Amino acid sequence: MKQLSNTRIAELLGETAALYEMESEPFKPRAYERAALAIEAREEPLYETFAIGGPGALKEIPGIGAGIAAHIAELLARGTFAEYERLKKKTPVAVGELVAVEGIGPKTVKTLWEKLKIKNLDELEAAATGLRREKRREDSQRHRVPPRSRWEDDSRRGTSRRARAGA
Repeated sequence: MKQLSNTRIAELLGETAALYEMESEPFKPRAYERAALAIEAREEPLYETFAIGGPGALKEIPGIGAGIAAHIAELLARGTFAEYERLKKKTPVAVGELVAVEGIGPKTVKTLWEKLKIKNLDELEAAATGLRREKRREDSQRHRVPPRSRWEDDSRRGTSRRARAGA
């Protein structure tokens, strides 16, 4: 049995909630979020609760039903669980680190993955830096005054340079 901390178990359940939300699953994200919050709030390590009472003891924790209790049991046995792995394989992104960025939620993570193939914070930062450089280049080109030809009309005087040059 793995001795995972309550914080780590809550993180994995929170990521599972986000992955379900990315799939537009209606109820599972809330169930996994509730379970993650309940586990995070516990002082007693979950692995001890499981060692003493098995999956039945996990179901007694408010917010944890039979399905999530089975996932936690698998998590404590293997360090991961099949449902999480299935969801991660479908959308291989570092959901936890991306949703930690203010203003980015599961739906935005899904869009970043589908449209730009951004999988983690480093790739997001690189994309943002590239966009910033591109924007600066566009702005500098937009505001740059093009050099005047020596034969252009001089609208201030009403005569062309060519005319003034005696041509």
